[in-house]
Amino acid sequence: MFRDLMRVEIELFSSCNRSCAWCPNNYIVRECGTMQDKTFSSILQSLKIGNFEYKSSRYEKKVITLNGYSEPMMNIDLLKSRVSEIRDVLPAVEPCINTNGDFLTAENLKGLFLEKVSIMDYDRKSKDYWVKKLESCGCKIIEIEDSKISAIHNNISYLSVELSWIDSIELETRGGVLLKHEESRELFEKTPVRSEPCYEALYYPVINYNGSVMPCCHMRSDTHSDMVIGNVNSSTLEDLWLSDRWVDLREIFLSKDLSTYPEYCKTCIKSRSINTDVSAHLKNRYRHETSTNEIANCNLSRLRSVESNIINRRRNEE
Repeated sequence: MFRDLMRVEIELFSSCNRSCAWCPNNYIVRECGTMQDKTFSSILQSLKIGNFEYKSSRYEKKVITLNGYSEPMMNIDLLKSRVSEIRDVLPAVEPCINTNGDFLTAENLKGLFLEKVSIMDYDRKSKDYWVKKLESCGCKIIEIEDSKISAIHNNISYLSVELSWIDSIELETRGGVLLKHEESRELFEKTPVRSEPCYEALYYPVINYNGSVMPCCHMRSDTHSDMVIGNVNSSTLEDLWLSDRWVDLREIFLSKDLSTYPEYCKTCIKSRSINTDVSAHLKNRYRHETSTNEIANCNLSRLRSVESNIINRRRNEE
């Protein structure tokens, strides 16, 4: 079921210590909250049942990133606990975070068994600053480039500092949210227009701290309430995947017809290069899970019955 997902983003809590001009947090007061223990655990169990760990030649790695619109290192004890749980339940999956680096200390990195930490240099600090910062945290510098510093740590496979982050990226509208506010609208010379297909809803779902499942990382339940797929506090992730709501969204994005996209997506330029041949997508997903005849000539909507059979069988095996 979840074998084709490449990354799942789980937001542990709603807080961030910064209010950046390019982030909705700067314009919208967000309710404070933390994902419940049982909710987080149920997500991991659903991903395990759905074979998220499966890797094929198309996918070199499977990732869970613990971000959302929060700063994950603000609650370092919770972050360490969640990373440990991911390692226990889904050992083949790589837990990662993006961070602003404000809470980067030797003590905070101790016992934090992440695969990757991406540090965003929002303040245009110097290379010397970040080299000293990383070394003070017990990291070993392995490469210094014009736009990036790479390092390793005893319990973190890879750390990178994206130098002068705001100068090196093409700013995105966060699902149109930044176009609604005068101050943030000025960040764009003109209104962006999507020109390429988007596959976020197929491969990169996001689960907000309150359990809301969103089709991509730019959307969250308070800014895009009409794009909420469902909530894992009241439904399993497997049931939501099979729901009309998520199936219809996947069908829209698989069609590559930009005119059918939600309005939020039409001013978003986020795009990843992925092989999305629909026939191959359907036939390859379950070739090891069920008979060839069962998925022959199967369209996206009919996959619900196929996936449902697989889920029930796995639950019985548990």
